[in-house]
Amino acid sequence: MKIPNHGELPSEDEVEVIDLDIQDTGDDALRRKLLALFSVTSLSRLFRSRLLIFTALVGLVILVLLVGANIPATTEPSAPISTPVASSSQATVVNIAASNGIAYIDAPDGTLSARQASDGKLLWQHTFVSPTFYLGAATGTTLYGISHSPAGSYVEALRASDGSVLWNAPVPPPGPGPLLVNDGVVYYNALDGTVYALRASDGDELWYYSSGMLAPLNSFLYASDGIASIHAENGTVHVVRGDDGTEFFQYKVQAGTNWQPVVENGIIYSSYERGVIQANRAGNGAFLWQTSSAVSGLWLWSEAEGIVYTYNAGTVKALRGTNGLLLWQYKTDSDLTVPPFAGQGIVYIVTRADTATALRISSGALLWQHQDPSSLLYGPFAADGIFYLGTDNYSVDAWRGSDDLYLWRYTTSSAILWNPLIDNGIMYLRQLNGMLDVVRMSDGVLLWHSIFL
Repeated sequence: MKIPNHGELPSEDEVEVIDLDIQDTGDDALRRKLLALFSVTSLSRLFRSRLLIFTALVGLVILVLLVGANIPATTEPSAPISTPVASSSQATVVNIAASNGIAYIDAPDGTLSARQASDGKLLWQHTFVSPTFYLGAATGTTLYGISHSPAGSYVEALRASDGSVLWNAPVPPPGPGPLLVNDGVVYYNALDGTVYALRASDGDELWYYSSGMLAPLNSFLYASDGIASIHAENGTVHVVRGDDGTEFFQYKVQAGTNWQPVVENGIIYSSYERGVIQANRAGNGAFLWQTSSAVSGLWLWSEAEGIVYTYNAGTVKALRGTNGLLLWQYKTDSDLTVPPFAGQGIVYIVTRADTATALRISSGALLWQHQDPSSLLYGPFAADGIFYLGTDNYSVDAWRGSDDLYLWRYTTSSAILWNPLIDNGIMYLRQLNGMLDVVRMSDGVLLWHSIFL
């Protein structure tokens, strides 16, 4: 079967190209040529008169000033460009957030812009010189980021409709990693490892906790459904209420295992140091149940399915979330590449033998199995009944989850950075060469792309 490939750029009538950073790269070479041409030694040979030398020197100064005034501009090209950008040896950092069909792009040139996700149309744009602004997260109405100025650092909230400032809260110097926003709380990581929880509506401090973890915030803090979990330096996970920091319970985790609890349907599921899985009520932390034997880790990847998935010794087990009873189990052909994940009645399992398997959630019955010779780089993930895999050949592949019908492949011009950002049926693919491709998930068609060089 021929695989449809939408990676080649469409014709000029199909795609709008947004070039956010156009600059003349020959300025330095031009300056060097001018300086060599108008050096004192050259001038003395060309002009014997002091008047001519003085005139030439004045001309040199004018030309240098003219060259230095050639400042890179941000423009919208008059016609689309369909030629792929050459690969770059280093990635350009671009922060992207999306909500309700709007993409917010924090570009390396200091601009923050909002663009219509369907076609890349510019809605608004701001240029930051001082202070600088780094986008962290977006909701339907508000953008959150970290702002730096000579006066210090701030967590700042901007109105999503026009980029105007709603509030800013002074904070200590930031540590690595992005902000996290969940259920009305903004979580900020300070350089000393202290986590600050700010109220998203006005920036007021709700609580703080010194974790001692000098690492990106999303590597030691997990937030879901108003519950925050902090992995402290001593290996203890503290599960707290997000709005006031009240601790429900804490537990020790095994080194190298998944420490993040999962919050779903009002229940907190966590994997303890001795390998057992425990369930607590999210409202008050009350104990519900615990497995009688140890497993290699807790994995739950579902959309309100109420099922806990565990893996140990080549077997995936599905447990009922409310009481821990075994529903079914499935023997895999090798160890898992990523945890099982589920949605819309299907659970997907991907193994190190490059086998993707789909099972019916209710019974564990096999729906289909697919062998992919390419190595998995990110994913898998599912949205709107479609199953996606990102592979090492710069491609994203899509199958229909219900019957394994192959839908499309999208191939990028260079390696894809991080997991794709997904919002409102649109996938954002950031690449090593500075390109951002915006792809419609239903059919893999490129909607628009931008260049960050």
